[in-house]
Amino acid sequence: MSSRRFLLLAAVMLLGTAGCSSKEAQLIADGKYTQASADKIDPANENKLVMVEGIVTGPEQFTDKDYGVSVEGLIMRRDVEKVSSQSGNSKSSSGVTAQRIEASEGEEPGPFQCNNWWSQSMRIGKYKIDPLLLMPTTNRYWKEMPIENLDTSPVSKLAKLKRLRDNAISVFPQNAQSDLRVRFLLLSPGKAEIIGKQVNGTLMQAEGSAYLPENQSPNNAR
Repeated sequence: MSSRRFLLLAAVMLLGTAGCSSKEAQLIADGKYTQASADKIDPANENKLVMVEGIVTGPEQFTDKDYGVSVEGLIMRRDVEKVSSQSGNSKSSSGVTAQRIEASEGEEPGPFQCNNWWSQSMRIGKYKIDPLLLMPTTNRYWKEMPIENLDTSPVSKLAKLKRLRDNAISVFPQNAQSDLRVRFLLLSPGKAEIIGKQVNGTLMQAEGSAYLPENQSPNNAR
């Protein structure tokens, strides 16, 4: 196995359940992709899994009006979780579980549900990037954003807000039975290796796809 394939496999294994599956990792380890230049889109690679290295660009300004968060990046995530304690028989080592609160399919997310904002102009060289290709990456590739001005944010009229030790906040909606944990995560531009399916000049999410930022390469991973 070449050193490049070994490093890619090591990075994928570090992603755990939030990244590629073991089957996808094996595809990468076996070299089931074509090396492609970011400077030119080769028609011969159409519908193939390609690996492109370069600078991911195209950030946009995102604003969550409910919480008053505004920041520039590639993707911004609002994570909303219901945290509950488990009994002594819980399989969780901490005795605490967190359930993500998602909007139903086709429903516009409310202030107490998860939401995503992503740039429509993400690129790596000549390639456009499917936002879904970047979304499954492990949380350590994301920067947690502070939520400022809790007292004046619009959501403060709908819930009691309390700042936690990290950049997250505790939210207790009116007439709710339990509180929620809300935090914002940002994915920023930078150098990366991307493995995706080449479709009409776009790197698409597919079996074996991966997003490997330079600052989280196996040599820099903690």
